[in-house]
Amino acid sequence: MRLARLGLLFVFVGCQSAPFSPAAISSQPQVQNDGSARARGGHVFVAGSTSTHYPSVERFKLVDGVPGSSPDRVYKGFGDLIAASPNGTMYAFGGYSQPGIFAFGPRGVKPIRRFQFSGPGRCGDSSSEETTVSAIATDSQRYLFAAIYTYAGARKRGARVGNRAKSGGVPCNGVAIFAPDASGPVAPVRTIPLRRAIITGIAVDSNDNLYVAELPYTVVEFTNAVSDPKRARVFHTESPAHVSSVATDGAGDVFISNVNYGYKTGWIDRYSPSAKGKGPPTSQVVLQGSNLHLLYAIAVRHRELFAADGYNHIDLYHALANGGQSPFDSFAASDPSSVAVGP
Repeated sequence: MRLARLGLLFVFVGCQSAPFSPAAISSQPQVQNDGSARARGGHVFVAGSTSTHYPSVERFKLVDGVPGSSPDRVYKGFGDLIAASPNGTMYAFGGYSQPGIFAFGPRGVKPIRRFQFSGPGRCGDSSSEETTVSAIATDSQRYLFAAIYTYAGARKRGARVGNRAKSGGVPCNGVAIFAPDASGPVAPVRTIPLRRAIITGIAVDSNDNLYVAELPYTVVEFTNAVSDPKRARVFHTESPAHVSSVATDGAGDVFISNVNYGYKTGWIDRYSPSAKGKGPPTSQVVLQGSNLHLLYAIAVRHRELFAADGYNHIDLYHALANGGQSPFDSFAASDPSSVAVGP
């Protein structure tokens, strides 16, 4: 489970089933053109760990959508969960050793801001419950979204976990939204409580529609997430497969990655803004090859899709393709846990 791989990282101050295959589709990808390759610049950020600096975030410059052979910037000592905003700000969750979320400007490797927030307080009847951050994302206005999950500790088996949130704190389970220039001890400007949801990924499109991937089968859309969140479309994968991560692109498409429980099959569904949650995807990329498909994280910039699908590399796919597809490019990444794209 992805939460276990992330090590149940804490931020708060204070407190095999039968294999499943996606629907049969053409084995040849059908690629849609979304503009000139010359415009497909920017950067891709990869959070991982290396023997020389654990953890770290590596930034790669994109040329015609493809990253260079080596990073042009390394943020040492940060990683695990990251997000990138359209103005070039990169956010990283500090984890155990550095509680809080750190913001990095477009021109340096040292954080320019750090903010921390209070935990939800007592959520249930367990004296050993723990609260974690399982995903972060940012929107076009640089609001920061953090997925929150609280679980009962081992000392009291069967203990209940509710969803109370103390004043100024975050929900026991759900999403907390923070102001663009948050710094120091802060309270969220908006919270979206969820019922006992284990969130494996979140993404926000340019219209502030929030997509929440809930283990094991569901992605839920909330429209106008910052100003007035309303539950809208619900996307489901088919059992025994499960949803592993989620991403959006500049056109408002939502991409949902799925793997079966044997990790032998992986695919990524794309839904356009007008697609129905219960209907078929607008297009579907079925990952080819015999390797295990993990799909810990995905990100999309223009027509390139970046997938953290293994322990030592990031794969690139045609995001708007439909059909079986092998990576058209790959680059080395040590134990990647999160991937983000930006200018």
